[in-house]
Amino acid sequence: MARREIDDKTVINRGRYSVVKIVMLTFAGCVFVSLGLALVIMDVRDMAQAIRIGKSMIGGIVLFLVLTLMLLGFGGTALYFAWRDVYHWIMTHITKKKGEIGYAHIIDSRSISQGNRTGMNINRYYGFELSYEKDGEQKTAKTDTVFDINEYRYIKSLPQVKIKIYKNYVAIDEEFRYEIYKLDSRYGLPKRYFVEKPFSTVLNIWRIVSILSIVLFFVLFALTIALKVNTFVFVGFALLTVSNLVCGIVYAIYFYSGR
Repeated sequence: MARREIDDKTVINRGRYSVVKIVMLTFAGCVFVSLGLALVIMDVRDMAQAIRIGKSMIGGIVLFLVLTLMLLGFGGTALYFAWRDVYHWIMTHITKKKGEIGYAHIIDSRSISQGNRTGMNINRYYGFELSYEKDGEQKTAKTDTVFDINEYRYIKSLPQVKIKIYKNYVAIDEEFRYEIYKLDSRYGLPKRYFVEKPFSTVLNIWRIVSILSIVLFFVLFALTIALKVNTFVFVGFALLTVSNLVCGIVYAIYFYSGR
């Protein structure tokens, strides 16, 4: 729907799960797992060679073990979150299409955040624990944490929530209209901090810098494995950290000066 066709009463069908996020997490998970497995093969080969010549490799083994566990841990975590989203995406679609209508009361809520819970609501999304009745029996269910701060406030204001029930899966089936979206869906801040200059300009530069620094980190990491020179990976990590830290500081300066 074009923006010009939207008024305050227009129902917003916001995508709960991002295809881009799922693809990126799957790709990152596969890359990290592959690198971890490559290190395992390299480590086993080096240990076998050291045993043949009677050389001690305790320090090297420990380093490779730590790096391997980190890579496999990051990769496994990324794959888990990607395919958990796929599961909920499919089940929510089926439930809203085939499920029976019901009504529930909110008995609790929770949130997830990639930022500081005591500060800005960076990447914060909400889920609910619901109490509903089915076949004369009182039951409870938890939704996935996919509702933004505007939807969270709206749902919390309702005396009861419309739901769809499919087997043991429950999905909230309320309509969200454009008028409730007062805050930025991702960060929970007034929208002007993301669509007005200079905030939007700094954010776009930050995104470009982040992508380039991540690509450069993987290139230098690959060189570290190929050439067995640890300096490359440390330089890549330093550039990744410093470049994003600088962009963050610049945005923070504009943000606090504009409040």
